[in-house]
Amino acid sequence: MKIVSWPLKIKKRPFSRFYLSILLYVVRKALQGMYKYDAYSKEQLEQLGSDFSLGLTASDAGPSFILQITEDKNKKSFKYLGTFKKLPGFKPDLKVQLKSIGSAMQIFTFAESVAQGEANSRFIADGPLEAACTFVRILERTEIILLPRFIAKRAVKRYASFKNLTKLRAQLYSKVIFG
Repeated sequence: MKIVSWPLKIKKRPFSRFYLSILLYVVRKALQGMYKYDAYSKEQLEQLGSDFSLGLTASDAGPSFILQITEDKNKKSFKYLGTFKKLPGFKPDLKVQLKSIGSAMQIFTFAESVAQGEANSRFIADGPLEAACTFVRILERTEIILLPRFIAKRAVKRYASFKNLTKLRAQLYSKVIFG
């Protein structure tokens, strides 16, 4: 008896990769802005450690970023270090890896919330549990501030309103657009 097998065809998904690279850029800039402008996010991240590093990647070969809390002349910042392709040996304190491009699209097209994606095992968190929970809270808070209310309600587990939402929104938009 002869066994017939066909090679697996892996979908490259160029539109999805392009969309995710743009969205991860926006998320990276927004997280940096949250550290700078939002006292709650800054406090939560600083509780994780002074040189805490965070990496987010959409599958193994997908778009990614690495951020690290650094201190320059007694001023702390959440600095962009690069991507996992540019820093192949770097291991961040917390690496959040979305299992596939399809999983990343489910979360970043806001078809399901980050908490629901975590429940559906759409991503793997390699690092301390406390850091992973903090990242999810800050990411949801960022989505509430960046997105319009009708989209944000779908993107987060529990929608909450903030004081000075308009001011925070303007600061984050300017951080994302102008750097």
